Amino acid sequence: MPWTWRTLSAGLSVTVSSAACTSGVPHPTALDAEAAAQRWPGATLAELDRGRSLFVARCSSCHPLPLPESVDAERWSEVVDDMAIPAHLDTESARLITRYLVVTAVRSGGLEVRP
Repeated sequence: MPWTWRTLSAGLSVTVSSAACTSGVPHPTALDAEAAAQRWPGATLAELDRGRSLFVARCSSCHPLPLPESVDAERWSEVVDDMAIPAHLDTESARLITRYLVVTAVRSGGLEVRP
């Protein structure tokens, strides 16, 4: 099917909308990884990055993404557990998303991450 300006415009609109949804979602930092490793020994920055990617991909497909600080850090586990089935999250994906949300919520003013 040949492209038209209409299909190009529609594609750009979706791309811009997706980017706007993720622009406020913080990227994890080395300090976030240190905080995560205190709570979950062996947690890494790469895992937090993967958690963010999964959060953006899976959660934004159904609703606008909440900012991590919009929920107390200690409640994110419950929220992700409640959304795991509708979002088709396996255990590992839910674990990575939860870790990402907990540590970035703390950085943004949520509750302390306790070891």
